Amino acid sequence: MLYNFLTPGIFLILASIPLSFTPKRFYKVVALILLFSAYFAFCIGMNKWSFYWYEWFLFSDERVLFILTSIFFLVFLGSMLTSFVEREQTPTNLAMLFVYVGATISILFTKNLLYILSFLETMMLAATFIIFSKKDDNSKTEGLNYFRFHILGGTLLLIGTMLYYFKYDTFELSLFEKDNFYDASALFILLGLLINLAAPPFSSWLLGGYMAAPLSAGLIFIACTTKISALLMMQLFAGWNSLIFVGIFTALYGILYSIFENNLRRMIFYLVLGELGIFLIFIGIGERIMSAAFIFIINDLLCIPTLLCSANFISHFLKKEKISEMKNIFNNSKAVMVLSTMAVFSLTALPFTLGYISKKYLYTTDYLANSYWVTSIIDLLSEGVALCILFKFTILVFFKDFSYRRQTDSNVSTLNPKEYWAYICTLTLFYAALFGLTVYFIVLLGIDIVGFDKFFLKQTQHILIVGAFFLLSRKYLTYSMNMYSFDPNILYLKAWSCLYLRLVAITRCLTESSILINFQAIRKLNWEARLERWESFADCKGIGWGLTLAIAILLISLIPF
Repeated sequence: MLYNFLTPGIFLILASIPLSFTPKRFYKVVALILLFSAYFAFCIGMNKWSFYWYEWFLFSDERVLFILTSIFFLVFLGSMLTSFVEREQTPTNLAMLFVYVGATISILFTKNLLYILSFLETMMLAATFIIFSKKDDNSKTEGLNYFRFHILGGTLLLIGTMLYYFKYDTFELSLFEKDNFYDASALFILLGLLINLAAPPFSSWLLGGYMAAPLSAGLIFIACTTKISALLMMQLFAGWNSLIFVGIFTALYGILYSIFENNLRRMIFYLVLGELGIFLIFIGIGERIMSAAFIFIINDLLCIPTLLCSANFISHFLKKEKISEMKNIFNNSKAVMVLSTMAVFSLTALPFTLGYISKKYLYTTDYLANSYWVTSIIDLLSEGVALCILFKFTILVFFKDFSYRRQTDSNVSTLNPKEYWAYICTLTLFYAALFGLTVYFIVLLGIDIVGFDKFFLKQTQHILIVGAFFLLSRKYLTYSMNMYSFDPNILYLKAWSCLYLRLVAITRCLTESSILINFQAIRKLNWEARLERWESFADCKGIGWGLTLAIAILLISLIPF
């Protein structure tokens, strides 16, 4: 049991203690030394002592464990580099990031559900502290919302863990029987993990909490909480067909909102929900495609932080949040654009990228030969991601109102060289890691990505269709973004407001004599319950075009090439 708890992540958690007491003048150097020492110890431990820990690994393949842990270390390094240039960064905040990442890595090295629960709650406490550290009203509100949702998820996980122990007399993690809804422990654990995964309607903690967190902390947050919950679900619920439908709803929710979102950083957070929904579909299909799911999650672990780092650069230096206000960004951030291309192409699954390898590995599996409807839905969702990332993020952000002249308006701040190079070094690290892993998986799996086979032609067809639609509907997409930045839970707010005000009106009807007058009061209150932003949402001309897009691409996707 001692080996089960002594994981490489524990070294990071212990390193946070001396770091928190380090003077602010030296804490950057000390933090880098501690991080590289922990990673060096991890590499040595994997080579010499992994045999003794083998039975405790969450993943039986040591290569999987090494790649995932290395990526978490890399993303944390990038987050640290960008945090060094933030004025509000303190040794205590950075120590909390060490605790957060250490708990995340520790989960990969244990199969004990009780230890996994304790590490998840440690992540929650550290993240809540970091969100509160900004000390403004928005961070306090969103920090409390983040805390409430994770307390709910942790409570459900605790109940499920106890029921699991009473039934199986062990805390060791194992795969649940497929779609066994009579197992109470499985249901409680599933609900707890879905909350941590930010599946709708539990997604407000991700959108609000990560937007309120410091820019650098968002890089590591977006790579840890949701992804580690997804990896746990892959080990516990692989083959649960019900997760396919949960994944479809989650993906549609995230992708549709990301297409029409005007705030650049919020658009990326919505895209995270879309990618998590696609990953849930992978989990629901079954264990036979776990290799494709693993490559998919690795692709997300590197691409999403890359895009968020680019968005942070634009927000931090160019002082722009709304996409509709961005003009000629390319001339002020050429290096950022170039270093982001690998992530953009990989998320879109263009040939010669990690995303392309994942999809090709999935589509060439014999297991999906009789599941054409599943692959068609994945195609539809992938086209939504391509519309959002390849066209909206690239063209509307970097090349809108393109001019060869450098932008000189008052909104563009002077670039501090230290801050500029911190972001460039971070993006370079992510770019190099993504390129290296792409080459590694091509050699390891022996996939021919050069040949013009059926899948290559099909993928090219989808990209051309999405590009043609973007050119035709760009005016309407731009129109909708000029007016709206959506509330992530506007549907639930509207429903709750209508229900609450109807109950108030009915109560008045029961306590007053004139029923006719009070029916008029009900109608008046119902009118007042229509939220102002919901009216704007309903009147948006772009929504009709968005639905037309979904139907048209769905029909075209069903046409076999």
